[in-house]
Amino acid sequence: MPEETVSTRFWWRPAGVVVLIAGYLLLHLLLRGYFSPTLSTDDMFENVFVQELKLGYQVRQPPVYEWLLYGVQKIFGPTIWSFLVLKYSLVLCFALFLYGVARQAIANEKLAALAVFSWVAFYQIGFNLHEGVTHTAVLMAASAATVYCFLVGAAGQDGRSGGVSGSCCWFGDALKALLRSGACRDVSGGLK
Repeated sequence: MPEETVSTRFWWRPAGVVVLIAGYLLLHLLLRGYFSPTLSTDDMFENVFVQELKLGYQVRQPPVYEWLLYGVQKIFGPTIWSFLVLKYSLVLCFALFLYGVARQAIANEKLAALAVFSWVAFYQIGFNLHEGVTHTAVLMAASAATVYCFLVGAAGQDGRSGGVSGSCCWFGDALKALLRSGACRDVSGGLK
């Protein structure tokens, strides 16, 4: 096949990667919402927690997921759709930042696209993610964003990336210090 034909394939160009990832996630969002409209165990607890906005909900987890869910539930209500929209939005962020990392690290755009697409082959991403991931989705998105900002900042391509990366690290450290200080320890007393 001539090189011109191969290089114009849609699925490994940036727009194609975004369309395929978004389509894959939208398909799973709709399938999960329509065919299994019950909340998972983790989602059920989160639904109880976010009835009111607090500094913390569980000692073992930072409250970022709950804060995001609180905002999403103001739009969609306390339904399965609020959980699915939040989860798949975070996974979309993860995939797009991961693609950005792959484009920074891999010169060949076809291999960069394959690096992102291959994540669905992992059990935790390809199957388990659709059933019961809550805080892990925030972790995935934040980790990919941090690596991307670091790589862009290290390459000197954008001065803002270092500031964004530093702000994210500061926010994470401040949140961890807040949790360790005991300010968020009284998480069971506020449930009604």
